[in-house]
This record gives sequence, structure tokens and C-alpha cells, in this order.
Amino acid sequence: PFVAGGLAWVSNAEIFNHQELRGRFGAAASNSDCAVLGPTWRGLGDAAPAALDGQFAWVCLEEATGRWIAARDHAGVSPLYVGWHDDGTIWFASELKALVDDCSRVEVVPPGHSWSSDRDGLRLLKWYAPRWEHETPRAPAHLPRLRHALIAAVRKRIMSDVPWGVLLSGGVDSSIVASVAVRLCREQGAEPPRSFAIGLEG
Repeated sequence: PFVAGGLAWVSNAEIFNHQELRGRFGAAASNSDCAVLGPTWRGLGDAAPAALDGQFAWVCLEEATGRWIAARDHAGVSPLYVGWHDDGTIWFASELKALVDDCSRVEVVPPGHSWSSDRDGLRLLKWYAPRWEHETPRAPAHLPRLRHALIAAVRKRIMSDVPWGVLLSGGVDSSIVASVAVRLCREQGAEPPRSFAIGLEG
């Protein structure tokens, strides 16, 4: 949890563009990538989730006004549930079991959506609306562009201040991701990740 500048927030997140957001909006007194969430919301309001590059579920409250937001990443990597309590309060949690015993109604916050409060009450906002959602791709596969996009995706996800590893499933995709990650770590002079595999007898 963070408390700074009249805001309080809690998150389950990895924000890949936190350095850029830190430069634009500041951050709580922390080097955490999640320290930018409150200041970004203060700067952009309901447009804040769309400015985040990462996976996240976070709730932020402005203490002076009681205004708040609860947002989930575009792909739904981080879970987020909303529950309505009989006393009129709204609860959020990353696990269903935290809500079912206390709330009369519980729902999943859909990926790419946020709940927020304003002068008109509560509203569920769909903040993620990519063009491809309503268009059928017609271009043939462009393999060099695909390769570049895959490497860029791995590069931003190996940002970490703790050791990390790669789970190898035995398929081609996890092997390719591991190979790219090892190559990028070596280029950066960083320790390559350890790899793990899980086997079942027989």
C-alpha cells in the first residue's frame, strides 16, 4: 500500500513504463514501479489506466474527497473482483474468496475496465478499446515485425529488482521466450534467469 499527497492506493502490478510516468507525474517516495499509480491518476483521471503499460489491478482513493478508481489491465493478467455489501459499501479484492462471505453480490471486473466514483455516482468504464476489436486483420504475417514485437515484449518484462526464472513447459513458445530472455540478459551484463521444468511420473 502507498499513502502520499492525499492519495492512498494498493496494487498488484508490474508497470513497465514507470520511469516515463515518474518523469511526467512524479511518484510516491519509493523506487517501486507502482509508486507512479496515484500520481498518474491524479494527473490523468479516468484516462490513467490507458497510460499504463503493464499488468495491473489497483485501487486508489483521494482522501479529501472520497473519490476513487479501481482498474484492471487490458488483458486481465491481474485478477480483480468487485463486491457489493448490504451496508451499501463497495469492496474490491484480487481473490473471490475475500468477498463471497461478506458481500451479497460479487462480479469480476472485466479486463480493460475500471470502476470509478464521481459526482454522478459510480460508473464502469471500458478504457481499453483497440482498433482490432472491430476489424478483421487482412495483412499477411510480417515475420520480421513479429520477431521485433516478441523481443520487445520480453525485454520489458525482464525488468526486475529480484532474481527471477523461466518455467519451461516443453513447448516451443516457452523455449523461444527463454532463449530471448537469456540473450537480452547477456547483452545487458545481467545474470541470466534460471529455468525450471515440472515433470510428472510416467
